[in-house]
Amino acid sequence: MTIRYADKDNRAVIHPQWGYVRVNSQTYIAHIAPLVDSGEVSIEPYTDPLLLPEILSQRHRQLRDSLLKETDITVLRHLEKGEAVPQPIKDYRQELRDVPQQEGYPESVNWPILEEG
Repeated sequence: MTIRYADKDNRAVIHPQWGYVRVNSQTYIAHIAPLVDSGEVSIEPYTDPLLLPEILSQRHRQLRDSLLKETDITVLRHLEKGEAVPQPIKDYRQELRDVPQQEGYPESVNWPILEEG
């Protein structure tokens, strides 16, 4: 079982069964240390919730979706006129769709830039 520190000052942990638990030295010595020493429990360091991969991924997808929406009107105008959608817009939109497949995603993202033309 793994418990995670719930704050950067290590004053609380998130326990899978007990939830949020305030920790002081007495609590740690009496309840947590024996579990760690026996190998039943491991403790992970505090991680800012906004930096957790699932949260980063969600935020990146929201931004990607809004960037795609910004070009929707341009695509629709071209299609309504029976014109081809300009290649730079097609390329940009495809690069946005490919963002989640980038190496290092979601911790590292190389956002595409729409080439004006």
